Amino acid sequence: MVSVEPAAIQVPAAGGNVSLQLMNGNAEVRFAFKLKSSNNTHYRVNPVFGFVEPGAAAQIEVIRQNGPPKGRRQARDLLRWGSS
Repeated sequence: MVSVEPAAIQVPAAGGNVSLQLMNGNAEVRFAFKLKSSNNTHYRVNPVFGFVEPGAAAQIEVIRQNGPPKGRRQARDLLRWGSS
C-alpha cells in the first residue's frame, strides 16, 4: 500500500514550497512513481520520478513559481505508481 502525506496541498500564487512524503507500506515490493502536472509554467516537482523501497518513504518537493492565480481553475498534479 502506498500513501501520500499530506493528501492535499495548497500553495499561494505568490509562490512557495511544500514537501510531500510518499510512503511504501509494503514490506516486500518496491514501488516506482512519476509525477505529472497540468501546469508546468508555475509548478515544479523534485524528483519527478523514482523508487520507494519496501517499508521506506520518499520526500517530494512541490515548488510554485510566482505568477497570477488561475481563477477557479486549479492545477492538478497526478501521482502514478506501480510495483517494480
